[in-house]
Amino acid sequence: MQWILGFVSFWTQSIPSAQRAEVLPWHVFFGFTTFVLALVTIQLGLLEKLTFLQKGSPPLGLWSREALLVNSLGIIVFIYGAIVVLSALIPHPTAQEGYRSLE
Repeated sequence: MQWILGFVSFWTQSIPSAQRAEVLPWHVFFGFTTFVLALVTIQLGLLEKLTFLQKGSPPLGLWSREALLVNSLGIIVFIYGAIVVLSALIPHPTAQEGYRSLE
């Protein structure tokens, strides 16, 4: 639903810019929410995989290759998500002397 509404309102520019400006905060909020929920789903899937590996026979060792791989993937996914969210939330610099706007 968000993709369809986002496409119609922002890509085709069939809606007046004042109305698009009103919808933009909601569009950003639901986009961030979807992204963060996807990251949470990835982390829970990794945790579930590691839990099932530990309950198997023979049980998974603390420093085994699989445990290190799953933990490393979890850390990488978390860092990637933090970088994406922070880079989107940090205010962009305004036009300064020597730079021109892309608009």
